[in-house]
Amino acid sequence: MQDAGAKWRYFNANISPSQWFAASHTEKFDLQSGAQIPLYIEFSDVAQWKKPAIMATAVKSGETTIVSATYDKLPGSVRVLIYPKAVRNAGAMWCYRIQNSDGSYGSWKPWLPHGYTKTFNHHYTIQIKFKKVSGWTSPRWQKIKIIGGQTIKTGGSYVKN
Repeated sequence: MQDAGAKWRYFNANISPSQWFAASHTEKFDLQSGAQIPLYIEFSDVAQWKKPAIMATAVKSGETTIVSATYDKLPGSVRVLIYPKAVRNAGAMWCYRIQNSDGSYGSWKPWLPHGYTKTFNHHYTIQIKFKKVSGWTSPRWQKIKIIGGQTIKTGGSYVKN
């Protein structure tokens, strides 16, 4: 996450939010012996990632306070539309398979209907194909990159033979 630009800052009831610091930054406070300051730690937004919740902590004189937090990838989705309506009524559907890290593809997943939105918890490249329907020419396969925090809308139009 650090390479993606994650930053943090602190604040409390008596301290306005600080500047944003790089993830690895260490902030030093000059406190009198035995003193402590309650702080809230806020994390920056990073595209395609869900930031951690604000964390409460305290900084004590003579001690090092370590705060650790994890960003999670935002899920991404694909929504597939099938046209025309007549081919949907005749059984047209779509399915997908996920590209593996070596570039090969996994097995095809079950058929899904027109308008279905499939959500993925990881960022994948997928292939979409359309079911063969008697009397119709199916749309071409599509390759789609799933992006966190986005719903990719795509579709296919069958042609009557």
